[in-house]
Amino acid sequence: ARRAAQASQWFERLLNDGVTELLKANAAWADLYQAQKRRVANGDIAPPQAAMACIEPLENALKS
Repeated sequence: ARRAAQASQWFERLLNDGVTELLKANAAWADLYQAQKRRVANGDIAPPQAAMACIEPLENALKS
């Protein structure tokens, strides 16, 4: 449980900065983010995997 909590904190720190506006502006991205957060919390995937799933859409959003 402690490891899962640390992983969730790491994931939060990684994605929290600069994400708020994108979450407000893009419901699909918000859903993806929440889904990845749940998968990390459940121990289904490692935080880096969840982060990678979110990074590409985040980069695309920042470029547009």
